[in-house]
Amino acid sequence: MAFFSRPVSFFLLFFLLLPTGCQSPLQNLRLSDGMLSNPLLDSSRSPGLAVGDEVSAFNPVHISGPDAGTKHCPVCTYLEKPAVLIFAQDSANTVSLANRLEALAEKHQPSGLNVFLVLTDGTPADIEQMARGNQLNHLSISLLDPATRNDDLKAWKVDTNRENIVVLYRDYVVLWKHVGLRAAEFDELEFAVQSHLLADEEMNP
Repeated sequence: MAFFSRPVSFFLLFFLLLPTGCQSPLQNLRLSDGMLSNPLLDSSRSPGLAVGDEVSAFNPVHISGPDAGTKHCPVCTYLEKPAVLIFAQDSANTVSLANRLEALAEKHQPSGLNVFLVLTDGTPADIEQMARGNQLNHLSISLLDPATRNDDLKAWKVDTNRENIVVLYRDYVVLWKHVGLRAAEFDELEFAVQSHLLADEEMNP
């Protein structure tokens, strides 16, 4: 009977709070890559562009790979073609990812997929050594142009304290993302690429 003894104002306050976005327990879960690609969850709260966001031009300095020696913007150069783009710290995990990314880029080259690894730290010498030591030829590896680095990181919502942020986009729209991808989880990126490329081929035979 104590429930019914509460004043009417209590119940009014309760129902007024419901639509105001009070934090749900679901929001306390660690967002994984599968969750981030789920439109039912709000990936805009995590670092990086959210699924459905449009990608923007930025200014890389390509050190190795197909675009080596240029400052070509991937978005401006390859337009609506599909791409995997990773902003990552220079780490052992990044080297492991680079080897898997190289294989991914080579495998899907006939489909027009481009793969870009943008290091948020490190030096050109570090990248050249990594590329030579691991025979990375299909993967484009770059640093950000120091003159526009901060603006580019802001535009892509990159948190440089995170080890990496991965996005898969096509037609300038983000289709899938993952924050903190580990080499052991790479199969999930491969599955996302395969799914979206196959879907694209089926729609445009």
